[in-house]
Amino acid sequence: MQMGDTSAHRSAEGQSDAALISDVRAGDLVAYGLLCERHVSAARVLARHLVAGGRRGGDPDANADAVEDAVAETFTRILGALRRGGGPQAGFRPYLLISLRRTVGERPRGKRRRPSAKAYGPYDAGEAPNGNAAKDAHNGRDAR
Repeated sequence: MQMGDTSAHRSAEGQSDAALISDVRAGDLVAYGLLCERHVSAARVLARHLVAGGRRGGDPDANADAVEDAVAETFTRILGALRRGGGPQAGFRPYLLISLRRTVGERPRGKRRRPSAKAYGPYDAGEAPNGNAAKDAHNGRDAR
């Protein structure tokens, strides 16, 4: 089979994941497309759950971009692993879902709000150290 020969791959749709994985390692990107088509729905379901942090309700489209980004990044990482000779041997879906958990876990969870300096109130200058901080710390006394 040559890369891009889709007529030869129409019969590949009945192949097992292990056979398709072997084809991908041999450079067959159409086989990887078939793997993706088989498992993308399961990946999206898990990604929606992980991106939402396990919460129910809310706007289902609010994190749609984050879900698609996580799924695409996971599939890209797995393709790279397969090209290097790593990745799954037979069980593509379990490997995909574990990889997706890791991908989502590594991604920042949106923009985190940082409190402004005003939230802490005015700066408390406190007392100035007496200049003998190291000696006082050594003797177990307060440095002030």
